Amino acid sequence: MSDLKKINEDPSKRLLELVKLISKHNHLYYELDAPTLSDFEYDELFRELKILKKNHGSLYEKLIPEEEDPLLKIGGEQTHKNLETFTHPSPMMSLNNVMNEEEFVDYFEKTLGYLNFKEKDLLPPPYTISHKFDGLALELIYIEGKLSVVSTRGNGFVGESLNPKAIRLIKNLKETFTLKNSLPSLPKRLIVRGEAVMMKKDFEMLNKKRQDKGLPLFVNPRNAAAGSLRQLNDIDTERKLHFFAYQLENVEEISKEIDIKLDSYPEQIDFLKTLGFDTNKYTVSINSMIEAKDYYRRHIELRLSLPYEIDGVVFRFNATSIQNLLGSIDRRPRYAIAWKFPPELAQTKLLDVIFQIGRTGILTPVGILDPVSVAGATIRRVTLHNADEIQRKDIRIGDTVEVIRSGDVIPKITRSIKEKRSSDVKAIVFPEICPSCEHLIVSVKESENTFYYCTNFLCPNQIHQRLLHFCSKEAMDIDGFDEKLCKEILEKKLITNASGLYQLNDQDFIKLERMGEKRKFNLKNAINKSKNISLARFIYALGAPGLGQKTSSLLAKKFKSIEALLNATKEDFLNISGIGDLSAKALEEFFRNKTNADLIKDLLRYGVRPQYDEISAANSGPLQGEKVLFTGSLSIPRNIAKGHAEKLGAEVMISISSKTTLLIVGQEPGSKLKKAKELGIKTMEEKDFLKLL
Repeated sequence: MSDLKKINEDPSKRLLELVKLISKHNHLYYELDAPTLSDFEYDELFRELKILKKNHGSLYEKLIPEEEDPLLKIGGEQTHKNLETFTHPSPMMSLNNVMNEEEFVDYFEKTLGYLNFKEKDLLPPPYTISHKFDGLALELIYIEGKLSVVSTRGNGFVGESLNPKAIRLIKNLKETFTLKNSLPSLPKRLIVRGEAVMMKKDFEMLNKKRQDKGLPLFVNPRNAAAGSLRQLNDIDTERKLHFFAYQLENVEEISKEIDIKLDSYPEQIDFLKTLGFDTNKYTVSINSMIEAKDYYRRHIELRLSLPYEIDGVVFRFNATSIQNLLGSIDRRPRYAIAWKFPPELAQTKLLDVIFQIGRTGILTPVGILDPVSVAGATIRRVTLHNADEIQRKDIRIGDTVEVIRSGDVIPKITRSIKEKRSSDVKAIVFPEICPSCEHLIVSVKESENTFYYCTNFLCPNQIHQRLLHFCSKEAMDIDGFDEKLCKEILEKKLITNASGLYQLNDQDFIKLERMGEKRKFNLKNAINKSKNISLARFIYALGAPGLGQKTSSLLAKKFKSIEALLNATKEDFLNISGIGDLSAKALEEFFRNKTNADLIKDLLRYGVRPQYDEISAANSGPLQGEKVLFTGSLSIPRNIAKGHAEKLGAEVMISISSKTTLLIVGQEPGSKLKKAKELGIKTMEEKDFLKLL
């Protein structure tokens, strides 16, 4: 079923469904650099949630805790455990967006109304418009003219401090800058924000080289840029990136220090140019909404001829005084808006359908297309999701289909063009026998959809996918174990499951292609390093159906050892908040399954030592026994505040109730504060909570 289909008319059910979907796609986009929705489709989900919040405010506050509200989140979380975190001097906010001219006019008129101004009252030129880059947002901090930190946006409050070797992939990045004749002196501290992008020609060249080496291809330049900057050890120096500065963050600090006029956005951009930073040459000052519309229309056409990818334009009010007046709402600035381009569409023929088998045995239909260019990329394959999706869209082999690639991410078929259907089209039929192992395929009805499964746990394709999942960054994090190596190891029968990784010896490595001494050393080191793993990551690595990272953490906290988990019953799982009847039954079946249990015992025998890290050692902190809830905007990210509370001995609640014993209050608290007073729950200011640390 499409994530965009409104399957629940009941607002309470749809609210919960939307929050779950948006959180899932935030994780895929911000944390894994692996989006499965187009920007257009994601924005549609986001917009629907905003409308529901507007129309059902009381219900929204009751159902959605502030810390889980996607409308109050800026970006993703830290994504790589081996990258150090960095707390931004001030939040790196994201922009709200509009999708069409009507919405842009509405934003414009409402903003002027909020200011109580008319367009003619603003000093010319009152606005700036520029490209919205589709890359990775970065913050650069220079101290005394030298580059000190390069960090990602992260969740807006805390990002990742990038590897200095990876930073050097940005060919135009200034590591130092010197005094220019036009400046009286250099600022002691300079905070610059902008976008790291991979040029289209460099992206095509990189993917060509990866294809020649049998490596998986990057989906788009944004993913390539993000992946390149998150490299840790063996930096691929062939990846070339470019940095465009678009924001001077510490304007007031610099203005006072070196006595320079930086009262408007154009002055700030000129200052960055003077220091030698590359900025977008298409950034222009404009005097009216009409000029903004004209710029937008021209650049829809221009985008294909640009050397880099853009997915819209950014409109902003120039004057810093106006920006300060407008402030922000929902943690996004009012003074600027991203006006996104419409989705890119193309028509082509669906030539065939093949079936891929995942690690849990599920069959995914993949459409083979007559190659077609969409948003500057050639599309040859597209996922068809499941049988119900195919039936809903009435897609048949031989159909002319409409393909969308909005936001330059993974493409999908939106519909078949029935008026172009010929008489020789064929229905898409799921196989009765697995194309990988020739075992029986069964169909299972789950929620609204029917899924097809290969019933053979030893199916080669399932083993391949399970092994890749086991070694993935989010699981055991065995760096260097890629898809090609996985396929070769299995084909040469060096191992049959994950436990075999820990039995590989030098003679086995000799049998592998392209396995030089350095690569062998790095791989052996990564395998050995993975033996000491947190219990939550180990549980996730096992790849139980439907078992994500959050549930894995819940299981680790509940059972505290893998041995206890192996003996758990369905009732034990049901006692965990967030696990329902079907999930509890599936978990019991997975951990009681002899093959799975034997694999776990083998992993332990060969040296894997999953450990549970008790967050509140001895549970003896100053908040021992308190059931804590947070409300309002905090000076630190919500997840970090929760972690601190747990270390102080508290149990963090997800909603307010009579069981709550302490409410920690930040700026602009919500309805929880009123409810706490009604229930007689004690409160604590955030500053007092921080003193406890």
